[in-house]
Order: sequence, then structure tokens, then C-alpha cells
Amino acid sequence: MLSKTPLNLASSLLKTYSLKAVFFDVGSTLVNSPGRSPNTLIAGYVNIPGVDSAAVGDIIMQEDFQTPAEVYERLKAAFNGIDPAAKEKIALLWESQPASLERIDAAYDVVKSFKDTGCKTGVISNMWSPYYIAFREACPDLLSLIDYVALSFREGYRKPASEMFLRALDALKLDPQEVLMVGDTYENDIAPAMALGMKTIWVLSRLEHERQALIKVLNGQWARPMCCIDGISALV
Repeated sequence: MLSKTPLNLASSLLKTYSLKAVFFDVGSTLVNSPGRSPNTLIAGYVNIPGVDSAAVGDIIMQEDFQTPAEVYERLKAAFNGIDPAAKEKIALLWESQPASLERIDAAYDVVKSFKDTGCKTGVISNMWSPYYIAFREACPDLLSLIDYVALSFREGYRKPASEMFLRALDALKLDPQEVLMVGDTYENDIAPAMALGMKTIWVLSRLEHERQALIKVLNGQWARPMCCIDGISALV
């Protein structure tokens, strides 16, 4: 079994590992994100054989769009025309983003507990621009505790690209060994952070999505994170 989280985690980790910062993913880590991803939904709207959620994500998650119409026009150009009905569907999805996340009140307490130990804090997250607006409006108090925000739609990269992590490290002038990464996706959060030498906590809030990764970790095929938890509230 993976190790359990110690009591008084923030102060314990700071003392044990001399941590100077903790980075968090957002969706399904600092907030709940029920439902299907915008990548998957928009790939369905586009309705072109061979255009999957990854191809859509490479665009909507790595470019800073200001309106849903811009998203539609960009996708239409990228894929040589898409279903015209996608325009309205993308607009409705954009407008629905506030309802696509649920605040986790304990997340504020977790981030504050690390701040109170003297740690710097950061966010490293894959998202498109309307989701960040929704997150910012839902959690302004939490964001006030964050020292650096690395978002894929601003950076032009998305996790697991090491550039997302390296830019955050550089901005806060930190070595990877001094940093803890907390995220819900093994391949996007845990593996790239460990590859750079960071400590990691795996948030298994969506076990149905991470089942195969967990099996590989438990079988010794993939490296183990420092510990795993079933939700961010376990760190309070």
C-alpha cells in the first residue's frame, strides 16, 4: 500500500524535507471538477473523425482565448472546417464554466497551513481561459495565498511538459528538491514532478480516472509518490 499522510502535514513535511514551496494542481485538487473535460466535449462538437480530445486540448489549453467565438474560429481553421453547430455549443460551454467547478472550503485551510510554515505556494494547472475566470471568481481568498500561477493557456505548454514546472521553479528561484507537488493526475502531475526531483502527493479524488496508473504504481511498474490521499481535505 502507498504510505498514509502524517498528522500536521505542513509542519511535518517542512521539517522532514526542508521544503520551501508547495505547488498545487487546480481541477480535482483545489476544486472539484465534476463532468467531462472541455477537451472531450468540444471534440464531440467538432465532429470530425480523427480529431480527438488531445488534438482539441493542444489548442484550447495552450492558447489564451478571450471569447468563445475565437475558439470556434481557431478550431475551424485548424481542422479545415468543423460542424457549424459547434459555435453555439462552444459558447454555451464557455458560459457554463462557473457551474463546472465546486469550491472545496478545506483547500483554503490547506494552502494557508503551508503559507503559515513559511512556504511559498504556486499553482501549475492545465486549463482553458474561462475555467480560470470561474476559479478566480469562486476562490479569490485562496488565490490571494498563491505566490505564482502557471496556467497552460498562458504558458503555451501543458502538463506533463517540464516547461510548466521549470518556469514556476525559476519564477520562485527554487530547486526541485525543495518543492512539493500536489495533484490528482499521475501522468500530468506526479510523474513529471518526480522526474525533476520534487516530492509529490497524489490526490486520488477521481479513482476511476487513475485506476490503471494506481495499478502500475502498486505493481512497481511506475515510481511511487511520497504519499496519496483521497482528497485535499485530508491535508487539513
